[in-house]
Amino acid sequence: MDYIRDRKSNFSFSLHDSRIVQIEIDEKKLSLKMDRIFQYAEDEEKWYQGTIEFTKIDKEECDIMVFNTPYGYEGVKTFS
Repeated sequence: MDYIRDRKSNFSFSLHDSRIVQIEIDEKKLSLKMDRIFQYAEDEEKWYQGTIEFTKIDKEECDIMVFNTPYGYEGVKTFS
């Protein structure tokens, strides 16, 4: 499923409880492969696997934080 956000409309997707499976970054794009992307429509929750892409990025301005524990800050490593 391809969905390109129209920034003028309400966004019916959520990343709550989603996990990043894979991160890819190059000079112009940051891609996050997600295990689940939730969609809410007509009082119904559906989920899909998918990739979120941020285009036209400045790689030098991207920071990535990796957490070794699900909810804590122990063992945090920051990559620039």
